[in-house]
Amino acid sequence: VPYRVYTDQAIYDLEQELQFTKENLQATVEELETSNEELQATNEELLASNEELQSTNQELQSVNEELHTLNAEYQQKINQLTELNNDMDNLLASTDIATLFLDDGLEIRRFTPLITDLFDITESDLGRPLHHVSHRLTECSPLDMARKVLSTRSTLEEEVRSEDGRWYLLRAKPYLIGQEHQSGAVISLTDITQVKKTEADLEHQAQVLQSVFRTVPVGIGMVVGRVIQWVNPKLSRMTGYGEQELVGRDTRLLYPSQDEYRSVGQAKKRLSTARDTGSIKTSWQRKDGTVFEILLSFSPLDVEQPEAGVIFSAMELQTSDQTQHGLSERGGVSGGTSLLST
Repeated sequence: VPYRVYTDQAIYDLEQELQFTKENLQATVEELETSNEELQATNEELLASNEELQSTNQELQSVNEELHTLNAEYQQKINQLTELNNDMDNLLASTDIATLFLDDGLEIRRFTPLITDLFDITESDLGRPLHHVSHRLTECSPLDMARKVLSTRSTLEEEVRSEDGRWYLLRAKPYLIGQEHQSGAVISLTDITQVKKTEADLEHQAQVLQSVFRTVPVGIGMVVGRVIQWVNPKLSRMTGYGEQELVGRDTRLLYPSQDEYRSVGQAKKRLSTARDTGSIKTSWQRKDGTVFEILLSFSPLDVEQPEAGVIFSAMELQTSDQTQHGLSERGGVSGGTSLLST
């Protein structure tokens, strides 16, 4: 009986344990089924995410290709801008013009090497206001000119001198972006010392020539297209016409006849064609109607362009009676004189 009781108890325990195991197994299976469903759902989500990622990757590849294209274009633009900047630097350096670029606040934006001859400026001064920089120009204020340019948008010019005596053409003008927008000012200084010296030399030469024209004992003038352009006082006195009466008039005014006028014109034309100077004896008529003989000499202004006009001189020739009369008045010997002829 005890053995049977033990056996029944063991069977009961095994049955209970089996039932518990079945229940656990069932619960595990259900959990696995649930987990499997969740895994399937997760897998579907992963598949969908993967497809999205693949699509996104394709889009990113497309964007990456566009970025590569844009980068290549930007690199090309950078190279072009670098070349343009180098060209501009070389151009500004080769023009031999001292130039200073200012922004809207009249702060130094850029300058050419020659500006350092006139302004105490270095690369470290970029961004500094112009009024912080001293210059070597006398009786001149580049700062005031720049301010006026900003306020009026006009271009200003002034001839100025430096402390070492050199002359410069100072030009201040707006720094324009496009046609309308102003973004600062540009100051440039061109050395015109040689020009001023040449002007002074030419003025001196002109004064000398004017003095010669006034004092030479022969009449001198210029004719273009047979129209008198200017005459010296001697020619005016010789003909009896005032200078303003002669200038702008046809040379026909001075000849006693059309034949004489035409003959001189033909002779002048032959000499001009031959690119030569020459003289001819002819007759002129004074304002009072008196006819007198002259030795007329002329030379083309430009042998390559005869139509540019001629410079002429007229020397009055005395007749034998005039010469004899003049010698008698001076107590000289009597007798004729030979006349110049061509």
